[in-house]
Amino acid sequence: MPRTLTLILSLLGIAGLLAGERALAEDASRSRDGSVPALESLHLEAWTPSNEFRRVRRLEDTPPTALGFNEQFIWGYLQARGVACSDCAGNSPPIPLMVAESYLDGLSQNGVRVAREIVPERYFADPSNHAAIGTILKEYQRRKFTLVFTLGWPVEGRHGECFGFAGDGDGFDRAAYDYSSAIARLLLDLYTQPGIDRAWAESHILIEPWNEFDGMCGGSVGSPRKAARYQGVMQLVFDRAGVRNEILMPSVVNVFRVPALTAGRTGRYGKMNAYLADYYRSGGSGRPNVHLYFDPGWGDRPSGLGKILEDQVAEIARSVPDAYGGQAIVGEIGVADQSDVAKCNAHAMTEDARASLYQQVAGSQAVKREVEIMLFWRLFSLEGMMKPLDNCDQFYGMTRRDWSHVESPAEALDTFTPSGRNLLRAAQGQR
Repeated sequence: MPRTLTLILSLLGIAGLLAGERALAEDASRSRDGSVPALESLHLEAWTPSNEFRRVRRLEDTPPTALGFNEQFIWGYLQARGVACSDCAGNSPPIPLMVAESYLDGLSQNGVRVAREIVPERYFADPSNHAAIGTILKEYQRRKFTLVFTLGWPVEGRHGECFGFAGDGDGFDRAAYDYSSAIARLLLDLYTQPGIDRAWAESHILIEPWNEFDGMCGGSVGSPRKAARYQGVMQLVFDRAGVRNEILMPSVVNVFRVPALTAGRTGRYGKMNAYLADYYRSGGSGRPNVHLYFDPGWGDRPSGLGKILEDQVAEIARSVPDAYGGQAIVGEIGVADQSDVAKCNAHAMTEDARASLYQQVAGSQAVKREVEIMLFWRLFSLEGMMKPLDNCDQFYGMTRRDWSHVESPAEALDTFTPSGRNLLRAAQGQR
């Protein structure tokens, strides 16, 4: 064999060996058996969000601009199974499985196919809770729901906690990895649970990395740059672990009293659209994911508030990449109902006016052009169960009595206020 040819083959052999070693190393950092990669294998110190706007598919089994509600069946069912929850809010009673079934039957019979659940990490990160979580998810699956599964706590800005996200560098990346790996492990476990269809779980469970990230730590740390990095770390963990669930952007809220970067009281983001634009410029990805709460003093009620909502949705549409046009998620929306707590009424509507507003919102063509899912805040109106809060949060809901013991779909729907019933009628019209 000529010497030159021998040298070439030798070099090719070395190159092949090196390529093989690289491939083995890559395989080691990826999941062979559906396990979560180690933090060190991700090399986050040299990684930045790619600004890769992953195109998202049209959601299955949902009508255009699907209407739904925020629920707490997972959290409530865990309590019913004996999981201690000393720090749960007063609107989080134990919920037996029969109650969840009754509500979901009633919602499904009225054309509702979307829901959102906020589950704190300490509960879903515990493998001993995975089976109970799977039990509730199977109820959503039976009715072909799409579920937004959200990490964090309700009323984020009220807690003032930083959840490990206050710093930069290794500390922030460690927190982002810990939350991302915990949700990845839950999903990998769910994929193998009897009765859960992995194809449904991958396509119908959307992951929201954090509830109202801009309200984190009293509105001081949840910047667009950090939100983009956290979402990117979660996507990296999912890709390496073989988890295919879609990841939304961490949600942001336009609240007018709770400190948050979009509220205009701290930071430079007086408007939500500025936050969204900076999030995507910082390499963030995922569908835009916003919460819209309103003070009736902003406009002539209810028509003035309806116009404000349409204007905010239009601003959102102008601030997001074309890849997400018409695919926004409104994860929470609400106005407080007037109550016997006088200090709340300056920021509240009568129930009749609110029902009219929600009917207008549900039928708005401007909203339907830009929003794919709209989830109203159903909870917190629980008389006798909720301690009065300084920002009147319990009056944003649409449940007029204790809903934790209903025994039939009809009884479940009877707990809805006129606002909620108007939304159910609108959902019926979408079928």
